[in-house]
Amino acid sequence: MPTRIARTCRVQTCLNAAVARSYCADHRNGQGTTDSASLHHLYRTVRWARLRESVLTADPFCADSCGRLASQMHHRRAHRGDLHLFWQRENLVGICGRCHSVRTRRGE
Repeated sequence: MPTRIARTCRVQTCLNAAVARSYCADHRNGQGTTDSASLHHLYRTVRWARLRESVLTADPFCADSCGRLASQMHHRRAHRGDLHLFWQRENLVGICGRCHSVRTRRGE
């Protein structure tokens, strides 16, 4: 009977090796940090909408000083699955779509 190939946990910062599934026991239930892609659903929550509105109301212009109105949110420090950094108000800035595209292409 074939056996499963041992893998490492999908969370980039996790050091747990030889997991039977995609995540180790620590990250399977959303504890600690998670894979950044698995956090995509958080952008559709009421909590995110309120946080976004709060940031854009406090400073409605692009943080890159291009003079345009901010329409998107950007994490100053990439959260890389860290939920604390994802929700941290001080880690968020409002920027215009053009500047956000430029930052994303540069990997910021």
